[in-house]
Amino acid sequence: MTFIDADDDVVSDLLASTLELLAESGGWLHPDATVVARDGQLSLECTADDDEPLLVIPRESFVRVDAMTWGDDPLTMTISALPDDLGDIETSMAYVQAALHNQTGKLEWLRRTHPALAPLPEAIVDRMRHLVPGFRATEMTPIDVLLSDRCLRVDLGDGRGSQRVLVPILDLLNHHPRGAQAQWHDQAFSVATARSFGGSECALDYGHGRDAMELAAIYGFADTAATVAHSATVTCEIPSTGPVVVTASGRTVTGEFPALVVENRPDSIHLSHLSFDSEGMDGLVESLSARLGHDTRSIADVLAGVAEENIALLEALVTAGVQDSPAAQVLADAAAHQVRVLHECISDLRRP
Repeated sequence: MTFIDADDDVVSDLLASTLELLAESGGWLHPDATVVARDGQLSLECTADDDEPLLVIPRESFVRVDAMTWGDDPLTMTISALPDDLGDIETSMAYVQAALHNQTGKLEWLRRTHPALAPLPEAIVDRMRHLVPGFRATEMTPIDVLLSDRCLRVDLGDGRGSQRVLVPILDLLNHHPRGAQAQWHDQAFSVATARSFGGSECALDYGHGRDAMELAAIYGFADTAATVAHSATVTCEIPSTGPVVVTASGRTVTGEFPALVVENRPDSIHLSHLSFDSEGMDGLVESLSARLGHDTRSIADVLAGVAEENIALLEALVTAGVQDSPAAQVLADAAAHQVRVLHECISDLRRP
């Protein structure tokens, strides 16, 4: 059976209620799994081998957060209205999950530590907007951020189209780029065991190939395992090719990057966006060489120059100071890691 290891008796009871509702809906967790709660932080551990089935969460256990009305208190999750078509399990699960997040102090913790919410010096906000243009463009409450961070978007076939759903227990899995992928089939999410952190904690890949800066801005943590770095809007002068402009046109509404647009203009090279990967740059070099008609050495110089421009932007964020702020420290740590990723890419590009 699944165990609960919590440092708060009320949290333990709420987690037990969550598991009971999950079982009632036909869902299950691996019998060697443990739900862990420490200082308000929740995670899922399992001693099973990687790739073994870890959990299945059926549709009946999902909480359709956009179909219900939340209370006005930004630091307490209260439900003021529910749609008429909620089943008994979903209704009970909604109240249990709200109580769980209240008991763990999640909203106050987010208000204090999340870069999207916590007070930050204007210099840090400005520098972040060079790297993540939409950073803090919309004012959000702690409940907004919590639901944005913890929900998945899925079409449940109920006529509402794609909508956000809170998937209990699955939402306890922290991100790792080599974590498991959530699989949606037969009106249920399933996840395999992936102990990517080096211990028994299980991980989930949140998808979309986000880099450390995006993860910090959206989810509020510094991912020091990320291997990718997406370029900001930069312009640089490359001796062998001339000016290079990366416009960082951004992602589509589904969170994906559009097809790369490459223009070899008479006076400059223009790229719609550019992504670096410390696990290998050869494929990108060869692709751009073929599309632009420049030799691979010149393309490597282009990419190294763009990387150096991004490093300058990231280092400006690091040196803006953390101001004794957990949120600013998250951004500084993420930026420092992204600098390391880009230096690794430059070393790859400049190898003999």
